[in-house]
Amino acid sequence: MRYIRRVLLIGACLIVAVAIVAPPVLVWSALYTRGGLQFVVRHLPQHLGPVRLEITGVSGTVADGLRVERVEIDHDLVHLRFEGIEGRVALAPLLLQTIRVTSGSVHSALVQVKRRTRPSTPGPPEFLPRWLIISVESGHVDSAALTVPNGFHMEASDLVGAAVLRRSYIRFFQAEGRLEDARISAIGDLRAADPLGLEIKGHVDWTPAGQPNWTVAGSARGDLDVLNIVAHAVSPFRADVTGQALDLTNRWHWVGDAVVKDFDLAAWDAGGPLGHISGHLAGSGDERGFTAHGPLNPAGLRAGVFETQFAGNYADRVLIAKHMDVRHVGSGAHATGSGTIAIVDKGPRLELAGSWDYFRWPLVGRDVAVKSAAGSFTLSGLMPYNVHVTGSASAVDLPVMPVDVTGTLDKDRFAFGRAEVDLFGGHASLSGLVAW
Repeated sequence: MRYIRRVLLIGACLIVAVAIVAPPVLVWSALYTRGGLQFVVRHLPQHLGPVRLEITGVSGTVADGLRVERVEIDHDLVHLRFEGIEGRVALAPLLLQTIRVTSGSVHSALVQVKRRTRPSTPGPPEFLPRWLIISVESGHVDSAALTVPNGFHMEASDLVGAAVLRRSYIRFFQAEGRLEDARISAIGDLRAADPLGLEIKGHVDWTPAGQPNWTVAGSARGDLDVLNIVAHAVSPFRADVTGQALDLTNRWHWVGDAVVKDFDLAAWDAGGPLGHISGHLAGSGDERGFTAHGPLNPAGLRAGVFETQFAGNYADRVLIAKHMDVRHVGSGAHATGSGTIAIVDKGPRLELAGSWDYFRWPLVGRDVAVKSAAGSFTLSGLMPYNVHVTGSASAVDLPVMPVDVTGTLDKDRFAFGRAEVDLFGGHASLSGLVAW
């Protein structure tokens, strides 16, 4: 009996010793050895409520730096895939259930917003478990892509930033990257909600080849159903824009208003007689295109307000004008047109055609030098633009005569190499130059 008691006492001591020593050993193994880290990853649950987690290709150690080939997170509303993950994690904050990434990088990231196929789960959505905090002090993403169910696709590259991830929000203290030719920077919050909520302030510097630089600052607040947007353009023109982006995960569309303070074609090296343009435009659009309308005042003409309308779309650096309409309020002079405006080096390149009616010059005042009841025009190429005008006109007290003019339009002159005029039963071929 004494021997049995001794054996039981020794066994109990060993159990207590193992209970005390084993957790630190397991923690040390998970933090400082490759096998320990891989053991922990293999035994992570792949299903956490509505979320499926998959981690593959883990190497290195938490203490000395680790690498993960791929992480995929799948949820009813979003699918996330990250590839080529490398990082270093501070060890001390792990005791406080905080993952502090001192430096990290991701080769590629994909965010796919999915269309809802079943009712939402009870309770608010969560980015992370309640007990976990992730702090990224310095992160870099080589490339990132976003897709939503309506087919919208956006890609960015060279993203850098710092952020904190908690259960109910993701806060960006710094986020910068490149979106095609534009450099973007932003700070703000993403909120775990259904739909996703956000409150962001950002700045965009766009430098298209052969074009003036664009500088826009703005903010967005709301969610993916109703996102309120305020923007201020300071270059190449000055304007204040307010609007809403609506139903962004399904049939996205937008509405907005722009107060144009100073728009000058001189920024495109095409100043001309219009001068500084100001006015107020209201617009709306979706994936099929957009429309805008409102009064504009080209100060250089000193003729007052023109009512304008536009309908078209933009794709691959080409603005397609399906319909343009301009009417001078004071005189009733009216012009319509359609065509394309391509953003190219030393451009833009124009391919426009249209017609006019009730034209007079000057547009204001009692003395009328030229009148034209109707006519048509084409405008094409790079500046100086090729122009062809046909119609009927009368000068001062002369009778109405048919006119056919071919020439080139530059920023400060119109040169016509051929102008055919029929008057008093005769015919004249003219050439010349009009400068301003």
